[in-house]
Amino acid sequence: MIEDKELRELFKAESEEHLGNLDKGLLHIEKNPHDLESLKELFREAHSLKGAARMLEVNSVEIIAHRFEDLLGCASRGEKTITLHEIERMNGGLSILRKLVHEAVTGERADIDVPRYIKELDNQVAEDDKTAIQTQAAPVIDIAKPIEQIPKVDAVKEVLTPIVKEEVIKPNVVQSIEPKQPPKAIVEEDKPVEESKLIKPLLKPNKYQIDTIRVGTGRLDLLMTQAGELAVTVKRLEQLTTDIDNILELFELWSKDEYTQSSIVRDVEGKFDDPRIKRLLNFQRIQNSHLEQLKSLVKVMKNTSNENSSRLGTVATELHEGIRTIRLLPLSTIFSLFPRMVRDLAKNLNKEVEFIVEGAETTADKHLLEEMKDPLMHIIRNALDHGIEMPMDRIKLGKQKAGTLLVKANQSANYIIIEIIDDGKGLDIEAIKRTAVKKRICRKEELLEMTIPQIQNLIFSSGLSTSEMVTDVSGRGIGLDVVKNNVERLKGQISIESTAGKGCTISVKLPITLSTTRVFLVSSNHMKFAIPIEFVLFAKNISHSDIFSIEGRETIIIDDHPVSVGLLSDLLELKVLKLSEPETITQRNTLAMHDNKPQAAMVPCIILAVGAERLGVLVDAIIDEQEVVFKPHTPLLKRVRNISGATILGDGEVCMIVNPHDLIRTVRKQHIASEDLQNDSVET
Repeated sequence: MIEDKELRELFKAESEEHLGNLDKGLLHIEKNPHDLESLKELFREAHSLKGAARMLEVNSVEIIAHRFEDLLGCASRGEKTITLHEIERMNGGLSILRKLVHEAVTGERADIDVPRYIKELDNQVAEDDKTAIQTQAAPVIDIAKPIEQIPKVDAVKEVLTPIVKEEVIKPNVVQSIEPKQPPKAIVEEDKPVEESKLIKPLLKPNKYQIDTIRVGTGRLDLLMTQAGELAVTVKRLEQLTTDIDNILELFELWSKDEYTQSSIVRDVEGKFDDPRIKRLLNFQRIQNSHLEQLKSLVKVMKNTSNENSSRLGTVATELHEGIRTIRLLPLSTIFSLFPRMVRDLAKNLNKEVEFIVEGAETTADKHLLEEMKDPLMHIIRNALDHGIEMPMDRIKLGKQKAGTLLVKANQSANYIIIEIIDDGKGLDIEAIKRTAVKKRICRKEELLEMTIPQIQNLIFSSGLSTSEMVTDVSGRGIGLDVVKNNVERLKGQISIESTAGKGCTISVKLPITLSTTRVFLVSSNHMKFAIPIEFVLFAKNISHSDIFSIEGRETIIIDDHPVSVGLLSDLLELKVLKLSEPETITQRNTLAMHDNKPQAAMVPCIILAVGAERLGVLVDAIIDEQEVVFKPHTPLLKRVRNISGATILGDGEVCMIVNPHDLIRTVRKQHIASEDLQNDSVET
């Protein structure tokens, strides 16, 4: 293990970069074995990795990297052609190198037999070289062309004789070699040198300049958090400015009252000659003077607060954007891991797949990339195992022998959209239905009410798998539900579209940054809550008469489709209804219609969209739309149902951020519980 912590981190980062480039390069060489430029680049990567390992005395990595260097060096010089077997061995070597690097960084033993691997690689190279020599074609002789006559031996002899006489030294004879001319002086006579030639090198010295530095991501995370705190401070300053405005309004009211009182006293002064009245008037003049001074100071405070708020807001925005940009990495960082995985898995499954990547230059937050690597890998593995058919089956269906798997990424506004598209057989709707009922994920009655997209999205349910065989790749019914949970934890959305016989598309929508989010600030049950705006379809005021009940579920009509609706306070279980209170929104509507208050007739409703599902959330009021700093739960609170995190508002109040995914699940569970209750009452 490398002792120095800083050197460990440096070696880890550098080796990961070199191994990633080697991995990507070997995939290219596998298809283009005669690309000398790529081979030279791979040679340089192996050489750099060897140098880094040698400097830190990581001998095992150095030995394998040196063998790679030898092999790639010969190939880059055109001395040999790398075979598929050798590339296969080198791919295995990359896996070994990664384990050895992990051992050097963490101290965890890798238990790798390096000499054995080197011997296997050398044996493979020797075997391939021997095969190449045996299969070389013999020289072709054109028998139709007359053979040129060889020159006479005597003629050759005449040419060679003088050369032999001059060059051959007789044995036991030492020749004295004297120069015909004295050697030239090493230092010639001084010649005048132009002054500019002497000064010129001194005017432009080679400066040592460091263009890049390595910074730990933990420091960037801390800076991003501090930038978020600055945004909160800006909100507090804005709130302070509002408070100062309120104070100025009070001053205006105070001034008017004071003027009225002063007028009365002045009227009295003309009628009575009393020293006490004069003292009172003098006191009022002094008070008015102090009041004007105080008013002027408050105005200065207001202007200063406005300037500071504006300046700090600009700095906070630039700082946040700058740090966010530094944290951005291209999606190629994780996309580069997929080609080899697809190649190996397709080979194991005896399938042929053309893997295509588009939009790898799209950038995203480093933390987001780290969290999405495994979910994307699982989706791709599922597409290969479940989606892409066997070559012979594809030919019978009139498709190309090789399937196509496309991973496409693009940026839309403040979101990144990643699509995994295959041209396989698509989803089997009937199989999903059967499995969902069998696994008791939902009932037959519920399936009848579901749309096709809703049924397709059941594949993200825990325990659902349509695979009849359990393999190392899939069939256990776990995975896609974890993928969905990970995406939702990153404040994203995942959806699926499928056409039978034509293929399947899984779309993942993720925010570019995770530290801040735009929300609707609403009030419910005398409390403030934040609803992430990316899940808000639209908001509108609805009448109580628009709400009706279908099979115990409160419903409204949106775009000619029924949408479940519920009070936010009820969904969050903030208030326990008493027996004397109406138990459903419909019953409350009956009372509200007889309410004399005008505001009781309309209710703000926020329509949430999570994938193909919709939900109407009724609130007391929509307060504002804000950008807030997202604070996730601490490790002590692993999960809080219906709540994804919290934020601090400008006035210092803690505001909970609701989880739209959980709200929809809550409504679904409430509906199932209501049906169970109705069925039990019917049976009794």
